[in-house]
Amino acid sequence: MIHVAALSPPTVILARDKFKLRIHGSTLDDLPNLQNGLAFSEKLLRERRDLVKRTLRARSRGARYFFENERGAAQVLARYLNVELPVALESYRLARPAFTINGIPSDKEVEEFLRADAELLKLREPVPAAKIYDFSLQREINQELGIK
Repeated sequence: MIHVAALSPPTVILARDKFKLRIHGSTLDDLPNLQNGLAFSEKLLRERRDLVKRTLRARSRGARYFFENERGAAQVLARYLNVELPVALESYRLARPAFTINGIPSDKEVEEFLRADAELLKLREPVPAAKIYDFSLQREINQELGIK
């Protein structure tokens, strides 16, 4: 018997619909969460800047498609996750707020995330965002692609 579980889409939808589990909360509402990202070493950035830019550009184009084409994104999710389209569509709608169209979290999101990490790690204060994040290359890509 399951008493409590942390689930993400589509698992949360299948648990609710197939197994009649009650969903009591969402991490999107309750916890600061930077859903995903890319990290590159300084060495790679220096030696293969072109590769890093191509990777960021491809990711940005995918994000734009994700945000501008709900049905198409849901169809991709349905195939990838091997679920029916209605489950994929609901998964898309549940997950969408966790992503940004420009690949850059807001200053507030970064601040909340670092504050939560500092509390978890029992640090006196959060690490400054500038020591961890550098979105300058992503901003450059966004400008090239016309993404705001």
